Amino acid sequence: MNPAIELLAAPNQVLSTLCPIHGYPFIKMGTHQICKACANENLEQSKLQHQKDLNNRLLQSRIKGAGLSHRYIQCGFSNYIIATDEQKHVVECCQRFTEQFLNGSKSNLIIFGTPGSGKTHLSSAIIRNVIHRSKLSARYVTSSYIAQTIMNSWNITDQSEEQWINFFADFDLLVIDEYGLHDRHTTRLELIHKVLYRRYDLLKPTIIISNFTLKDLEQDLGVRLWSRLHENQLLSAACYWADYRMT
Repeated sequence: MNPAIELLAAPNQVLSTLCPIHGYPFIKMGTHQICKACANENLEQSKLQHQKDLNNRLLQSRIKGAGLSHRYIQCGFSNYIIATDEQKHVVECCQRFTEQFLNGSKSNLIIFGTPGSGKTHLSSAIIRNVIHRSKLSARYVTSSYIAQTIMNSWNITDQSEEQWINFFADFDLLVIDEYGLHDRHTTRLELIHKVLYRRYDLLKPTIIISNFTLKDLEQDLGVRLWSRLHENQLLSAACYWADYRMT
């Protein structure tokens, strides 16, 4: 038992020595000497530390549940290297989206450009900000993961396509990475679009990351879905600079 709790529950010998901090007599309990005021403060500090530990474990659990891999779990805006005005503009765009989302905006974001330009880093920074600064849910997935997960449900008795569409649609913020890479089969693409349509119906913001150009994305998503993404504002961040992995 915590000595402070034990002391408050069953105090032992009261000493003549006074606590220099509070002026109360020390109480002797075994080898411990403490006044009741100190004991209360220690108890409150223990409660605060316990709550802090619980909150930290919950935070780590939420970060783990966000789907970020070990490579990207520490990615933030502060450690994104800005070397050009274009990169500065993109970071500011992602920060603006984050602030808008945390303030209740239903806008969507497209981060597009060449490989190795830090698109996944930026989306991870957004997710980390959302988790650290709110109780909203955020999840990172690839388009191929969405399609494969839903397709796998077709052969599982207690699962359904509708169930998984609702699962991906339910997150307050969903990041869909690698759009256009492993989802070229018509069926797989349709499943991705079903999730996007459902999120539109639920007023849930989505971030799409792709190596496609904005024009190719518009064509691939189709007129109806492209229009819906714009309804509550569609922000776009173009990432065209050297592959940092190669430099």
